[in-house]
Amino acid sequence: MGEAFSPKDDMLKKRRKYALFGGVTMMYFGSHAILLWRRRSEYRKMNELVPPISYEEFEEKYLLTGKKSIAGQLFSQKPDVRFYFPDGAQTLESRIVESQKKLDHPSEIHLEVNSFPSYRELAFITASIFFGACSVALMKF
Repeated sequence: MGEAFSPKDDMLKKRRKYALFGGVTMMYFGSHAILLWRRRSEYRKMNELVPPISYEEFEEKYLLTGKKSIAGQLFSQKPDVRFYFPDGAQTLESRIVESQKKLDHPSEIHLEVNSFPSYRELAFITASIFFGACSVALMKF
């Protein structure tokens, strides 16, 4: 017949479970922390290169005059203009639509709101958590 597990073996298995759960939890928070730190350092660097202007100034100089400018393409080049907007993305979109109605020939605007986590960052977080969960699931206790 099989031997019964000793209390020492049970404690070892319990510690292993706690360590694995703690490791997956740290992967979750660690991936968030790394991505948030990276995003903030990029934001500080971009503020030095292209300081943001207020939305009102952006509306006067670019939106209502029809002046064309690029607002940046991911990873390829820095934007010509950046602005900050204190309210949410929906409010920004409605304000832009209102401003466009004042123009005779409104131009097409492609808007990307910089929010955390982005789809790319969310995919990285999900993949790292999935990998950690699979590692725990394949572990023999």
